[in-house]
Amino acid sequence: MPEHLQMLQRLLARQRIGSQEQLASSLRAEGRSEAACAAVSSVDRALFAPGCSNVYHDNPLRGGDVPHLHLSAPSIYAHSFDAFDLRPGLSFLNIGSGTGYMSALVAQAIGPTAVHHGIEMREELVAHARATCAQLGLPLIKFIHGNAFDVSVTHSMRYDRIYVGAGAPDALKAIAFKLLKWGGIIVGPFVYEGQESLIKATMR
Repeated sequence: MPEHLQMLQRLLARQRIGSQEQLASSLRAEGRSEAACAAVSSVDRALFAPGCSNVYHDNPLRGGDVPHLHLSAPSIYAHSFDAFDLRPGLSFLNIGSGTGYMSALVAQAIGPTAVHHGIEMREELVAHARATCAQLGLPLIKFIHGNAFDVSVTHSMRYDRIYVGAGAPDALKAIAFKLLKWGGIIVGPFVYEGQESLIKATMR
């Protein structure tokens, strides 16, 4: 079958997804790891996107009942999850943590008691993330209402893994690198060969 028809077939299949399990299965079929698919299966996306329709489709979500709500497509989160090479006990920082969905996924791999922080400028999203993660049994994820530009690089701890949300300015990405441990991994929207893509980088 020609490649463009295969792509169309995959797109149509995505639009028929109607449950969490079907979403996880579709990501598994696209080559995502079992760990990433298990995390997607364990964390109900609908809880993070109240008032949104088609929550189990592999599409971004905006709007809903929470002001400023935005989630990237689940395949983006699953791709980032795999890039992090997660294991229990790693420390994690989510810059631009939004609804907290990515943080909840990562917690499935690093454990509910690992050092786990999120920073977000939108107060409504911080409150939503705290409440939703507490509902999922993840009350120890610390979501902070603030601006990542105000983080003191000198006094902050260093993290094993850092996720930078979409739309972050270049100056903020530079700060994020300074918060990374030696040998740590950062994933975010970085410019490579003239194009902005979701890139994994390791501190060496």
